[in-house]
Amino acid sequence: MTVVSKQQKTKQTITITNLEKFTKMIQQAASVACSKGIIPILSCLKLDMKGGKMVVMGGDSTKTICLGATNIATSSGDVSLAIPAKTFANLLSKLSTEEFKLEINDRIMTIRSKKAKYQISLEDVNLYPELRTESTKSIRVEISTVDLRSGLEKTLYACAVDDCLTILNGINFNMGEKGLILTSTDRFRLSSVCIPDIECNPFNTTIDENACKDIIDFLKNTNSEKVTMIITESLFTITSAGAILIASSLEGIFPDVRTLLPKEVNHKVTFNKSDVLDSLSRIILFDREREKKKARVYVDIGNDMKLSSSTQIGAALETIAIEREGEDIRLALSLPFMIDTLKHIPSDRIRMDIEGPLRAVRFLPVSDNAIDTFGLVIPMRLEEG
Repeated sequence: MTVVSKQQKTKQTITITNLEKFTKMIQQAASVACSKGIIPILSCLKLDMKGGKMVVMGGDSTKTICLGATNIATSSGDVSLAIPAKTFANLLSKLSTEEFKLEINDRIMTIRSKKAKYQISLEDVNLYPELRTESTKSIRVEISTVDLRSGLEKTLYACAVDDCLTILNGINFNMGEKGLILTSTDRFRLSSVCIPDIECNPFNTTIDENACKDIIDFLKNTNSEKVTMIITESLFTITSAGAILIASSLEGIFPDVRTLLPKEVNHKVTFNKSDVLDSLSRIILFDREREKKKARVYVDIGNDMKLSSSTQIGAALETIAIEREGEDIRLALSLPFMIDTLKHIPSDRIRMDIEGPLRAVRFLPVSDNAIDTFGLVIPMRLEEG
């Protein structure tokens, strides 16, 4: 194999025959590659061409993606090279020709089509790290691509951002008796989804928020109905046909969130999700842009539910029809947190379980076929708006 490095002179040609598929591979790998330049070689993609098969690898210090395909290119020989990820991916997105050639001459790659020529400097591919593996005991489990993607999308919003307790900066994967439970929390809200009917040994691992976003993209780009998760002590790997993504697990123990759940449900309030979301979308207009993240909404439960807010701009009051069990109660909730929570619960009807004005409020779907999911929002102290 020809290896593009400082020590070896190189001359090879790769002819791309399926530009659409090649571009998709490069852009998917480039999205995972390091963009901060802390380790220069990780801002590159590693491209291997051997025996008619192309393998593209990209990543940073915490995650790596490896994609393989056949019948998208031919080459004059086997070759391995490292090319700047962002530049190459952006250039490919602008090319419209059906076929072009990559000519590698020493450490310069020339991209040649019928009407244009571009040259990109290559890096020493010998500096590119090998695909990470771990020899410790692993747990393998097959899971529905759709279910895993849906679960991650419904929990991602509640991850902490740069929390000093780094374990909160991701989604916890906990395999228990009921199934795979995905949980995220930033201390002020929580999201949990249970994916049932999965058989495997118990495990508990937490994956960084950014890596979870890459996993979601990975799942969007696969045609496989099921993917395989491989969990070791420090690595989380997900594989599908022709693709593999490896992410480092976060260190630490994810907190036991069961302590946040209402111990007694003294109030149950059921409403149409769309009615409440529409009302909240209007109420938040009364908060200045820079103050929207701290906006609060007062929730008064009686024969109906009144949502109100009072700010320097003005005041808003909306009334929602509800079904309820329990006495009247007043709460103050984070307005953006309530909106996020409702958006991510897959049901037209939602129930609020309330213990008291300062205990976490649980939001649940009301549907016969709803997945086992809920959101929690910690109330704010009652103050005049």
